[in-house]
Amino acid sequence: PVSNAGGFASVEEASTALDRAQRDYERASLWLAANDTSQHDSEVFRARLAALDQMMAASRAALRDAPQDP
Repeated sequence: PVSNAGGFASVEEASTALDRAQRDYERASLWLAANDTSQHDSEVFRARLAALDQMMAASRAALRDAPQDP
């Protein structure tokens, strides 16, 4: 049996949480891009966002391809 370390009761519940997190991440990223004056190097910020986007895509693919694998 796979441990329920994430606290989700089903793949659907975990997928819903992941979708919500992605939307929150995108909203926060857009807000920060428009309002955070502490970031002076836009290329660094863009690189970080691109890396996070890649991580989100990899997480979604892993969830789709192997939902039973924690």
